[in-house]
Amino acid sequence: MTTYAELDARLQGRCKTSRKIANNTYLKRRGEDIAVLLHATDVVTFHPDYSVTLDTGGWYTMTTKDRMNSVLGYRVSSAGGRWVVAVKKKEQYSEWSDEVWWTWDWDDVVPFANGMTIHSDGTITGGVDPDEVAAQDVANRNTRNKIKSWMKAITPDDVLYAFDHSGGDCWLCTMGSTDCLADHLEERYLHYTLVRRALENAKYSDPDAVVRFIYGDAQYGRVSDMLTRSLAKYLRKHLLVGAVATR
Repeated sequence: MTTYAELDARLQGRCKTSRKIANNTYLKRRGEDIAVLLHATDVVTFHPDYSVTLDTGGWYTMTTKDRMNSVLGYRVSSAGGRWVVAVKKKEQYSEWSDEVWWTWDWDDVVPFANGMTIHSDGTITGGVDPDEVAAQDVANRNTRNKIKSWMKAITPDDVLYAFDHSGGDCWLCTMGSTDCLADHLEERYLHYTLVRRALENAKYSDPDAVVRFIYGDAQYGRVSDMLTRSLAKYLRKHLLVGAVATR
């Protein structure tokens, strides 16, 4: 486990306030605290009392987990799509030698919550209530099922109509808002701007070319999986709640 003292020792001299430790990842002094900054988010903040605070900034990605786990004495993982933290380890002994090692105790995990602080004695503040977790899981299952059902129901004619009548697209979507996505999911309202936003979110290098491929597939009676995969991912990202994987 990395400690506050170890990080403090690394931030000295010319690197007193900042030091790069991995790709897009830096140690940063935040007053008396020391943070692990990934892109624009302090994913782990070490405090002088040896407690640590965790925050994804909404980015529930493998990279975020990797950066957290590289410095924590706890293990952040996912189970059934929900992020969890194993806060204890079991000491294991070999029957044939004096070797001792540690394993994560997956029977003693807590749901991850942005802003949760794990104290030096293993207690947690800023966690999430178990009843709230259960309610979130039920809501997310329903949302995932609705998204999956909609993606299966999209027809080539739906795609052609959406692309050929973009002048009547949702005004909120054209303004970059996501507040309307729940309504679009309920109504199964497919429109060009929604597809375009999803493609941009999927980080295609040339969204215009992908649009042409999707439209061409629809003309030949096919629904492109580039459309359904991107749209499903976009909807999950903005409609699932709690600390869950949205891919």
